[in-house]
Amino acid sequence: VVAIKEPLQERLDQRFFVWGEDALLKWPGAVTPLIEERDAYMARVVAAAAQGSNPNVPAYVSDQENGQLTWRYMVPEGATASSAPAGSGDGPYVPLAGPAAVVSVVGSAHVRGMVLRWRDSLAAAGQLDELLKVD
Repeated sequence: VVAIKEPLQERLDQRFFVWGEDALLKWPGAVTPLIEERDAYMARVVAAAAQGSNPNVPAYVSDQENGQLTWRYMVPEGATASSAPAGSGDGPYVPLAGPAAVVSVVGSAHVRGMVLRWRDSLAAAGQLDELLKVD
């Protein structure tokens, strides 16, 4: 556990790294694929789930089974092959219409970039093909 002494949702124009992460990111060219491209990808996935549309990636979905909370690994039907494994896990993931809440657990280095991209991500929610291309 690391104590973060500043709110991650402030100073969005500055990257935030926890001690140890910054060593890898100082390598030339590392920030773009490890932070910026992941921020864009994750923001679109979370935006799709928040809008009740296909996020195009597998998800853990809460369920009740015999009165017990169960987390099921589910894959959306028709998901892009490069973003989701073949099959359906515990069943096909069907987006919820108007979910009340969506929880995404991401590293602290991604919070600010995802917040900055949020509005654009709502317009491109679930559109991952361009982000999955390797040049």
